[in-house]
Amino acid sequence: MVTSVQIKTLISSSLYHTGITNYLLSRYSPEKNVILMYHRVLPGGILPNGIQPGMYVFSDTFERHISLLKKKFSLVSLEQLLRSENEEGGGRHKCALTFDDGWRDFYDQAFPVLKSHQVPATVFLPTDFIGTEKWFWTDRLASLLMRGEDIRAAINSGKNTDNPLVDNILNFPGPPNARIEAAISLLKLRRQEEIEEILREISFFLTRNLESPQRAFLTWDEVREMSASGLVSFGSHTTSHRILTTLEEGEIQKELSESKAKLLEEKVVMPNFVPFCYPNGNFNEQITRMVQNAGYSLALSTEFGWAGKDDDVFTLKRIPIHDDITSTEALFFCRMVGLW
Repeated sequence: MVTSVQIKTLISSSLYHTGITNYLLSRYSPEKNVILMYHRVLPGGILPNGIQPGMYVFSDTFERHISLLKKKFSLVSLEQLLRSENEEGGGRHKCALTFDDGWRDFYDQAFPVLKSHQVPATVFLPTDFIGTEKWFWTDRLASLLMRGEDIRAAINSGKNTDNPLVDNILNFPGPPNARIEAAISLLKLRRQEEIEEILREISFFLTRNLESPQRAFLTWDEVREMSASGLVSFGSHTTSHRILTTLEEGEIQKELSESKAKLLEEKVVMPNFVPFCYPNGNFNEQITRMVQNAGYSLALSTEFGWAGKDDDVFTLKRIPIHDDITSTEALFFCRMVGLW
């Protein structure tokens, strides 16, 4: 059976080798630049159970991206990209690399590549998770739902959760990754307290614990080391990584002020430039005003697109990058011009 990724691979190869992709790149205004959005960078061929397809690139793919970008773009820091004056770069578009969440593998896999190529990047940190053993609820849920045989055995035993929402999650059809994606989509916009209660019910039903098996995020020592390199800058991804549109105004204000204060306390940002990134990309007009009033310099969304100098700097577009649709040169540049 031919998959959608295989079809995209064939089409992208044709578009790239006939020059169509390069032509589309050349049509972008000189005033447009690109901000790439990565999450995790994993060792080649090793894929943890339950990780979402849109959450990672392999390390060899990432290094390929850097080599390709250096041929066509001026790779700059996020702060440099947003300067109004023109940067030297031979007339090239500028490109800034950003990484959401502060995963441990950024230090292990991405940072060595950035040092080797002397390329800057910005990492957005959910400050309550840095230097801890905590995991995001999405990953804890994935860990619970990965083993379909455990779920079937529990259901067949006649156990009852007394919660229709939990029953719905446990009975999602399909392979594990599809079930996990469906469950995350169902829960994503609910309050954190409700999500945690659902995870506890699923854990109890399956008689499996919710403890994190290993550290998932950076430590503050790693953050400081990378900051001292001059290549990696940091920004806020809130404190708790909760979706801001699900919170009350006071809760939002706390997320903004406390995360910024922690970054300043750890001396990994400069007071005159502290960027922000909306968890899950969710925001509204009130939230953008609050981010600006909290003293942030800019805010990044997950909306697809290139960044123009006249764009609102508190709703900047990015191009999300993940392995399945950027693993080849042709796929990567088709993604860059928005063909998929």
